[in-house]
Amino acid sequence: DTCTLTKQVVVIVEELFDLSADDTEICANDTISIMANQFDPARDISWTWEPTDVILGDPTSNEISAVLTNTTTFTVTGTTPEGCMEVKTITIVVETLDSNIIVTADPPSIMYGDKSQLNVENGDLNWIYTWSPGESLDDSTIIDPIAMPRDTTKFTVIIITDNGCEFMRMITVNVEQPPCQPPYVFLPNAFSPNGDGVNDILYVRGNNITQ
Repeated sequence: DTCTLTKQVVVIVEELFDLSADDTEICANDTISIMANQFDPARDISWTWEPTDVILGDPTSNEISAVLTNTTTFTVTGTTPEGCMEVKTITIVVETLDSNIIVTADPPSIMYGDKSQLNVENGDLNWIYTWSPGESLDDSTIIDPIAMPRDTTKFTVIIITDNGCEFMRMITVNVEQPPCQPPYVFLPNAFSPNGDGVNDILYVRGNNITQ
């Protein structure tokens, strides 16, 4: 006869730690802190974090800091002296500005006295825009101001998204100065200094002469 004996064994898997972070969604170039919180503070646990290239300081501590420019998944391994090992991951989502969001100037080159239309293409109208220098702009706080600079100017726009993330973009408007010749300047060949207020003074005339 065949004798069969059946027994049950209950295996309890003990968790060593959990993970926490300042936030799981941050802006590009922000610093994030992540901590491995062990359930038994008296237990000796060694730590190994990855990826190490973005970690500031010691990657074998239970708490790390990192400066991120892209969405990153961190992996930490906790190991006890008895050989018990636990691996956990956490993903930090980094907000970046889409590559299709670009700053344009139309046209990029103008004659002195003309205008150029600046624009943050594909930008969200609900975002905050601050252009500088703003002296030659019709409105430095909109997505698409009109520029009329007197000289070649590099414009900078600070973009703040709905999440409060700040990005900077730049565009240059080239200004071509009019040549010092007709029809841009004109020197009369006669004048009549008789005090009647017409042609009493001989001077160079032109649309863009300031003095």
